Amino acid sequence: MAGLARHHHCPPDRLDAAQIQAYLLYLIQERKLAYASVNQANCAIRFLFARVLGREAEVFEIPMAKVPKRLPQILSREEVLRLLAAARNERARAVLTTAYAAGLRVSELCALELSDIESASDRMCLKVRQAKGSKDRYTLLSPRLLEVLRHYWRQYRPGHWLFPNGAGDGPMGVETAQRMYWAARDAAGIAPGGGIHSLRHAFATHLLEAGVDLPTLQHLLGHGHVTTTMRYLHLARAHLTGTTSPLELLVPSRLAMRPAGLADVFDTFGPAYLATRSLPRGGAKVWRAITACRTAALGGHLETCDTCGRSRHVYHSCRNRHCPQCQARAKEAWLAARRREVLPVPYFHLVFTLPHPLNALVAARPRALYALLFGCVAATLNEFATHPRHLGGVPAFSLVLHTWTQDLRRHVHVHALVAGGALSSGGEWIRPKKGFLFPVRALSRVFRGKFVTGLAQQARSECWPAGADWARLKPRLYEHDWVVYAKQPLGGPEAVLEYLGRYTHRVAISNERILGIDAEQVVFRVRAGAGRGKRTTLRLSGVEFIDRFLLHVLPAGFKRIRHYGRLSPARKRSGLAAARAALNVPTPSPATVESVADFLHRVAHIGHLRCPCCGSGQMHVVARLPPAARALHLRGPP
Repeated sequence: MAGLARHHHCPPDRLDAAQIQAYLLYLIQERKLAYASVNQANCAIRFLFARVLGREAEVFEIPMAKVPKRLPQILSREEVLRLLAAARNERARAVLTTAYAAGLRVSELCALELSDIESASDRMCLKVRQAKGSKDRYTLLSPRLLEVLRHYWRQYRPGHWLFPNGAGDGPMGVETAQRMYWAARDAAGIAPGGGIHSLRHAFATHLLEAGVDLPTLQHLLGHGHVTTTMRYLHLARAHLTGTTSPLELLVPSRLAMRPAGLADVFDTFGPAYLATRSLPRGGAKVWRAITACRTAALGGHLETCDTCGRSRHVYHSCRNRHCPQCQARAKEAWLAARRREVLPVPYFHLVFTLPHPLNALVAARPRALYALLFGCVAATLNEFATHPRHLGGVPAFSLVLHTWTQDLRRHVHVHALVAGGALSSGGEWIRPKKGFLFPVRALSRVFRGKFVTGLAQQARSECWPAGADWARLKPRLYEHDWVVYAKQPLGGPEAVLEYLGRYTHRVAISNERILGIDAEQVVFRVRAGAGRGKRTTLRLSGVEFIDRFLLHVLPAGFKRIRHYGRLSPARKRSGLAAARAALNVPTPSPATVESVADFLHRVAHIGHLRCPCCGSGQMHVVARLPPAARALHLRGPP
């Protein structure tokens, strides 16, 4: 009423219906209040004129605004875990954990007293005093929440109130709890939206998805009527996501899908692809190698068991670096050769990524852009390592080029495995300070500056693509910071080798990720999101799948694994010897390295040579199989 009087500069009892309607429009259009707030003002005006002043209600009949019905933001279980872990201190973690574990409103949360915790083994509940509607109720006190609250109490020793304010003479303010939630939400990388009340919504939705009935949930939430609780039926996604869309019924079912590998995809959808698109440079050679791998086209040998006489045909592998069937043996051999080069120091994993506006240029000149990427990453790491502010010596690192995402789109980036330290000119090994290698933001800016400078030099050369406009491309490269990712130090030498093996011989997609094909599509497994660990499936048409895979064919002879610093081919022997001397580490003996290679050879053949039929005999080569003629007409459309 005070706001109404101030707006019209007149006592409310002298106003007419038109002035009151003008005030409500002012609240909506200029003050931008929510419809619920406007309806509260409307009800107060009706009460004043109809009950207090005794005027006819028809004279001041003002329609109620229809409040939009919006579904609240619901946090997943994984997001709740991330949010609680991102709380800035134990007090904030206790506040957010209590809000979620007990399903409290923020006012109820702030008003909790220590005496409201009933932790007896036969009780285990929280008492909520005079909540909404002036009603008391009991809600859940889980053992995990009790443990969190006890740890919080031991650290902060609250008195009367469970969460007191700064002075300790009253309960914590609602805005303080909201700020705790917003800070944890931003730190956890959760999309903005909603406040701490989102934890109450998550409490109700997760319990409903777990099978808790509506009356029990109504009592825990303190709702006056079950219809208020029923809104969470719209938010529980378990039965919604389990319902099949009618669109999926139009797609060939899994019964029509058959298991397949990458070679089967090429054989099935290759004619349709070649009829509409041209093969990229080097694509024909990769295509032939993958489709011929471990088939009669490459030849092989005939093996026979010396016990039961069973025979089998064993065909040769293509050994192409793009083939998903030929990387395990190559990776093991490469790692065996690297065992002598790993130093007993922590290792750091960094990733340098090119922005997507450069994808078209990469497609036009892959060799030049990949070489520039290697050169700029190596120059950036060498510059930081040799600077006295950071290490002040020569580093040792390896770079591996990857060009794909999980859904096979172009995403050019380099993985760098950097030894934690550098060798000074005086022969001393300089370790990084407090486990920190280089500042990531500075790395990003220096890397971008070197790469843009290299692009500018290429733009002035005759080899620059005719359709690429450098004047328009250059400003786009400065719109955002370039992504440079750094990971915590890795473990010892064996952990480093195992970690490095995940990246060195990886191809764009493995056969294990291809779930199957049907008449039109390829179904394969992808990660749902970066860092989440969840997996989902993706469907692509066969032609689109092949087109995306061929984006990642490397130029002929291009080395995607390179070593720099003390590991560079020109000074690897002397550099590693000097590093081991500085670290007081003995040089691995050739006999030890050779025995590892022999062990890998024996492990790779033990299961292969034993007869799969009798299990006791050994398979022996009895004949050679020459390559069979195979007609492959790999060309683009006429």
